Amino acid sequence: YQHIPLIVISADRPAEWIDQADGQTIRQVGALKNHIKAEGQLNGNPSNASEKWYNERSINEVINSALTAPFGPVHINVPLNEPLYNQVEKPAVSVKNIERVAVSRSLTNETKTRLINTLKNIGHVFVLAGLQSNNETLQKLLSNLVESRKVTVFTETTSNLHHPDFVTCIDRTIEGLTEDDNQKLKPNLLITIGGPIVSKKIKFWLRKNTAEQHWHVGHQPTDTYMCLTHHLDIEPEELLELLDVLPTNNSASKKWVEISRENRLAHQTFVDQVPFSDMFVFNQINQTLPENAVVQQGNSSVVRYMQLYDWKAGQTFYGNRGTSGIDGSTSTAVGFATQTDKPVVMITGDISFFYDSNAFFHQHVPDNLKVILINNQGGSIFRIINGPSGTNELERYFESHHQFNAKGIADAYSVDFKSIDQQNQVKSALEDLYQSKKATILEICTPRFENDQVLKDYFRAIKTN
Repeated sequence: YQHIPLIVISADRPAEWIDQADGQTIRQVGALKNHIKAEGQLNGNPSNASEKWYNERSINEVINSALTAPFGPVHINVPLNEPLYNQVEKPAVSVKNIERVAVSRSLTNETKTRLINTLKNIGHVFVLAGLQSNNETLQKLLSNLVESRKVTVFTETTSNLHHPDFVTCIDRTIEGLTEDDNQKLKPNLLITIGGPIVSKKIKFWLRKNTAEQHWHVGHQPTDTYMCLTHHLDIEPEELLELLDVLPTNNSASKKWVEISRENRLAHQTFVDQVPFSDMFVFNQINQTLPENAVVQQGNSSVVRYMQLYDWKAGQTFYGNRGTSGIDGSTSTAVGFATQTDKPVVMITGDISFFYDSNAFFHQHVPDNLKVILINNQGGSIFRIINGPSGTNELERYFESHHQFNAKGIADAYSVDFKSIDQQNQVKSALEDLYQSKKATILEICTPRFENDQVLKDYFRAIKTN
């Protein structure tokens, strides 16, 4: 769901042994069919030129599918005949390579003219940016548009876009809107770029305060806000260049920037005096995080707290936001850290961390990996969500309360470890973590019962600002 061209190669047993009670033999053909773009089932024992050609052609087709937009995972299944050992290597004389020739996708002049005519009369334009890597061209285009108040730009941490007049913390910005505000500030045109959006509040707000038109820019049409009118399979820069025809000083755009600034001040007033809690820890992370850090965010509470803070432009943020599950977050961080010299900071909750603890079960954990484990003894997000928090089953069936810590895991995998549970220890422990020369886990134990109340008080303070 993040459109990553992952190539899965699986070893299999010969087809004749499937369902015959033979060891390690299951039905692997089609096992991933609902989650992949293409599958190749190879001949495990090609005995002639045609069968060899079939295998090589299948491999080319599947890999090229992964690398063709919309990108995505593929599966190559390789059945192997016994004996598997004491075989003689015979180098291939040649390998068939079917080159994938890239083609550009662009708007026709006729389409550009039609879109420009619409833009000249559309009113308030709202650009919502989701998960994506750093993009300097996109950054410059959006900055120019927002400085002239031609559009309102909403971003999330994972969009990796920065400007003082971007609405960066969506949840806190829309918290205090009145019904009158909703009508005056809703978009006439919604333009969405990038991948998944974290904020549920903006999803519900846009579904309720429907735009007249929604243009989604990307390889696949997604109608998240139930008002999609145009799907543009182009790069977002091409469309954003057309927005220059919009009039300057749009009143709704100016108002959104004012609200964002006011809520930013209210946010700072609250966090300056916040008691020891998850929110206190995130505030300390916000103040101490290295300017060149690459942050891998865990899901659930972590990624939501991260959206409440403004971050520095040199910092880069990623997260497994395809379907927002907790599994694999730490493994992604470890893998990413092996491919960069920058400090990679994994910020994770306890359930996510323990669930994926085998991320360290190898000999390649890089020294630049720094893990901030916020341990509040359970899935505290369910104390925040209205439904589970109001039931008698919260602790037993939703929260997964535990009393575990990460020391044993760190010891087992020879990773440096420190655990703290006091407010006055947090800042210095974070600074020590960033300076550490080895892969390190910093476990910060926060009070289990206070976190949800602090967050509710925060939104109450923003709302009454």
